[in-house]
Amino acid sequence: MSIGQDTERNLLETDKPMTPQEQERLQACVTEIAQILYNNTPAEQIATLEGLEKTVRQQLRHSFGRVK
Repeated sequence: MSIGQDTERNLLETDKPMTPQEQERLQACVTEIAQILYNNTPAEQIATLEGLEKTVRQQLRHSFGRVK
């Protein structure tokens, strides 16, 4: 289940926006996570956008429990 546009917009329009340093750190963390997931995923599972999404959700569920 993905978040709706209104919810996504609300998440982006917070009263306290991230600082440039926080944005940079967040991007670095996301990039590192993506590399770890990529390194541990067979190529055929990420050949399509749908396959990529399913694989990421499965890996996150396996590591952290249910992801909505």
